[in-house]
Amino acid sequence: MMRKARQEAERKRIQTLEKLATKEEPARVNVENLLSQKRGSAYDEATELLVDLHDMAEYKQRQHIFSERFSYIREKYGRSAALMERFRRAQLI
Repeated sequence: MMRKARQEAERKRIQTLEKLATKEEPARVNVENLLSQKRGSAYDEATELLVDLHDMAEYKQRQHIFSERFSYIREKYGRSAALMERFRRAQLI
């Protein structure tokens, strides 16, 4: 029973990643918009979206693209200790 539940969860996660792959650019723009708000709730939402983009990049074997874009984000918004802490907790850095 547990195996079946894990398989179903994995299937749903793959569906989510496939859907995100079709909207990668708008999602990336959304991350920028959220981060520019400089609010905790927006940082939380942006971090969640970045985790999904990271997972999608791994699934699609495009980690290098994510890494380049994430480096840019860290460079641009890295002065925010609160944001960097969110990234650390999400294991993005």
